[in-house]
Amino acid sequence: MSDANTNRQAPERRSALVAKELQRLNIDIAGLSECRVPCTGEFIDGDYSFLHSGRQEDQPKLEGVAIAIKSSLRSCVISWKGLSSRIMTARLALTKKCHATIISVYAPTFKRPIEEKNQFYDLLAETLDQVPCGDRLLLVGDFNARVGSDTNTWPNVVGNHGFGAQNEQGLMLLQLCARFGLSITNTLFQHKDTHKGTWQHPRSKQWTDHKLMCARLNLKIHTSRQKRRQTTQKQLNSAILSSEAVQQQLAQALSDSLTP
Repeated sequence: MSDANTNRQAPERRSALVAKELQRLNIDIAGLSECRVPCTGEFIDGDYSFLHSGRQEDQPKLEGVAIAIKSSLRSCVISWKGLSSRIMTARLALTKKCHATIISVYAPTFKRPIEEKNQFYDLLAETLDQVPCGDRLLLVGDFNARVGSDTNTWPNVVGNHGFGAQNEQGLMLLQLCARFGLSITNTLFQHKDTHKGTWQHPRSKQWTDHKLMCARLNLKIHTSRQKRRQTTQKQLNSAILSSEAVQQQLAQALSDSLTP
């Protein structure tokens, strides 16, 4: 695409840049936040299909969520739904009997009214309630929250590698995770603090947990066992030593071996 007025190359679409980056990182499925794409729909860019949910056309282009999935895997999506400009879901068939539900979210920012935050978490709780019990569940997105590192209060929610000071939205997220038995997985692994968040407040220098992911997964670890080669050891017949003839032969053999 070129600019007719300046005859210069026009900048690439944001979706094209996202598709290239996902391809470079070899990511099959990604939850996207603050997309600002209006309405609910689907489009293809590069090797990816973008399912999106946003505001109406006549409203300001704010918020917006999406799920990007490789077009080769698009047939795995059984159904998907845009619930608001901040929450959408997609259900995938992993095998004939195994399914996964992905929920992509974009939580209100710090300065938004508390009523808006409560409305977001109420809708998210309703959405989680409707996920089939047997599904693998992935809740991903930008929660604009800091959950801290209090593993004593939240033993099954926060891991040993949380960071930062908990804020109001962090508490709301922790309560949601505790209610639905979810774990904030980026607190389970040891990383530099700069790799646990993607935005740092310019004054407080606090990192925001933009990379939160909650998961309810049943993991099975299969260890490969190598078959040990069975070796048979020749057993000595010690009973034969009771024979005088054998004793004499052994004594003679020892004497011969020690004689220079």
